[in-house]
Amino acid sequence: MSSKVLAGDVVTLNDEGLNLAFGTTIGLSYMKTLEMVVTEVSIYSMTFPEEVYDVSVDNIDINRYMLCDTYFDVVERREL
Repeated sequence: MSSKVLAGDVVTLNDEGLNLAFGTTIGLSYMKTLEMVVTEVSIYSMTFPEEVYDVSVDNIDINRYMLCDTYFDVVERREL
């Protein structure tokens, strides 16, 4: 299997990602409009046999939270 996001995809944080990073979704609806480009997706699942992959984006502040693919929604799929 592989990640639901690919390098080059434009993504936004979903509710699960907001809860993990900030502890709440209250008052953070603007964060759902913050578009980021995926720069790297790990080829190994962190939680084998479940499919969860580490993702890096072009926003260094968001990268500090070391989020995985399940915390993002794909806005636009791009080919690199």
